[in-house]
This record gives sequence, C-alpha cells and structure tokens, in this order.
Amino acid sequence: MVQRIMITIVLYATSLCLMSPLYSTIQQPWVIVLDPTDTLFRVDQSAIQGEVSDASTSFAGALYSFWHLSTNPQKDIEKGFLQLLQSFGTQQGNTAQLIRDQDHKPVPLILVQWLSGQITSKRLIAMLIEHSDDRVFKKIAKKAFDPYILARHTHIISGALSFVVDCCALVGANYVYITGNWDAESFQLLSADSPCKQLFTYIAASNRLISGNSTLLLPRDARAIFTIITQKTKVPYSNILFVSNMEYHRIAAEALGIKTYAGNNLRLVLQQITKLCKPS
Repeated sequence: MVQRIMITIVLYATSLCLMSPLYSTIQQPWVIVLDPTDTLFRVDQSAIQGEVSDASTSFAGALYSFWHLSTNPQKDIEKGFLQLLQSFGTQQGNTAQLIRDQDHKPVPLILVQWLSGQITSKRLIAMLIEHSDDRVFKKIAKKAFDPYILARHTHIISGALSFVVDCCALVGANYVYITGNWDAESFQLLSADSPCKQLFTYIAASNRLISGNSTLLLPRDARAIFTIITQKTKVPYSNILFVSNMEYHRIAAEALGIKTYAGNNLRLVLQQITKLCKPS
C-alpha cells in the first residue's frame, strides 16, 4: 500500500513538472540557424573586379562573386560568360527546389556541382578554361572561382558578429548553427585565416553545415539539413529559428514548420527572437 502511495505521489509530482513553463523551456530549447549568404557575410564584388582589372575594363560587373553572377542582357561579355556556364547543363525538376542566386535566378548546373562539393574550384576553373576559346572568359574563370580571392574579399556584415554573440548568449553556443550554400574551399579559408575568422570562434565546427562539405543544398535538401539539426539537438522543427536573406531558403524551412526571419535587419531579428526565447 505504502509503495502504491509513493508511486502515486511521484507520478503526480512529475505531471506538475511537465506542465511547468520552466520545465518546458528546459526540455525544448530554441535552436538558431543562420544562413551565411548576405546575412553574416558579403563578398566585396568591386574588390574582386579589381583582381582582374589589368586584363580588361569590360570585366566590371561581369564577375561571378561567390555563386552570384550579376547578369545584364545588354552586356555581351556577361551574356557570354553565363552561356558558358549554362553550356554544362541547367537544373531540372521542381522549380521550388532549384538552387538560386540572390536575384532568385536558378544557377547553372556546374555551379550546383561546385557548391555541393562534387567538383573542386580547381576542377571547375579547368573545365571552364577547356570549354572556351575566349581569353576574357578564361581570365574571369581563374579569378572569380579562386577560393583564396573569394575568401580574401569576403567580409562580416555590419552587426553580424555582435548578433552571433548575442544569439550564443540567448540560447547557448551549442544551439547556434550555420547552414547554407557555400563551396568547401573558400569557406574553410574564411574560418581559418580571413577577416571573418573571429565570427567562427563562436560557432563550433560541428555546427557548420555547409553544402560544400555535406553535398546538401538549400532549398532542395531543406528537410535533410534541418533533420540533422533536430537529431543533434533533440529539438523539433517548431523550436528552430532560421535567419536568412534567401527567400527560397526561408520558404523551404517554413514548409517544415520552422520559424523564419529575413536577415536584413539583425537588430530587429534579435529583438523578435529574444521575446520568443525569453518571454517576459
């Protein structure tokens, strides 16, 4: 009888704990996931253009920075280089899952392969050079996809470092992740020796899920990417907060029940997620 009474008391106490807001917060922490593209980092396109300015002034505006080719149908050089990239194939399938640039345009298939780590920067450059007789295109390929040049001219966006620090303080460093489409070589250089190095001291290497290392790309592989995060943190989709300036990435995350925020005003985002994670 005494044993039954004790069991009843324990079960009752446990049920009270489960209903407690404090218990709920402890058991279901929040995870903050950050898309690096134009949320944390930005490539200085003018600086990269300067790398090749000795070859031709017509390079201006024609370079492919990071994976974003700033195309202009009025400029033959830009159209020609884009056609060179597209000559290796274009993406097929569900339009909502296509890998896109910052202007929402699907990127050529060869760049999808590069971003997902299927081909290295060296191999990509060699393929473009072998496939073109135009000396200008060859020069663009050598500079635009050189991981050292990309890393050297990639900078932390104003306010991004303090935002990451505040996120770590808010939910704990173990619950802050980076995920996005980035080639493995330049990303490694960013974290090892670049103006962006300081930011990486706050996010563990195991919490950096970059396409070049995992082969998983947004938005196509959103479910697989966020499932990895839920498995590692034991946190459901509903407790993941995803900050990204890439609209299609946010749409894919929202389809999973993940809360998303545009990353163009990190101060405002911090206020919003703080209210959510630590309600008054």
